[in-house]
Amino acid sequence: MGKMQHSAQSMHSNPIPQFRDLRRVPMCSQCNLPLKVMKQYRCAVVGAAQGVLTVAVTDWRDPSLIGTLTELTGHPIFPVWVKPSRMRLLILRTERWVLRKHEMLRWPHPLNLVQIHTIMAVSAYQTREKK
Repeated sequence: MGKMQHSAQSMHSNPIPQFRDLRRVPMCSQCNLPLKVMKQYRCAVVGAAQGVLTVAVTDWRDPSLIGTLTELTGHPIFPVWVKPSRMRLLILRTERWVLRKHEMLRWPHPLNLVQIHTIMAVSAYQTREKK
């Protein structure tokens, strides 16, 4: 009985649902909020349905946060609460992914130079064979 009272009290103290098993920000949701905003407000978009963004937040008591995020994204916000330690990991993973993405897209990439050299060598060889 004590456990039920404790869970009932915790539900009343936190009016938004808790997202306990969140491990990664979905790829399709990563572009909704810039990393700088995620770090500043300790939040992350974790889903979207029918034009409403589901946003994981660590501070559910801040009434201005939902309004700010609504203005930034242009979409209504459905907040879910995650532990601050979980959010820190989410933001670190997202930050690593963003850095890797920029590294992979940087030009010239050494692998691309090797590919270009190989293509040019094969093309030159084929040209000589035709003569």
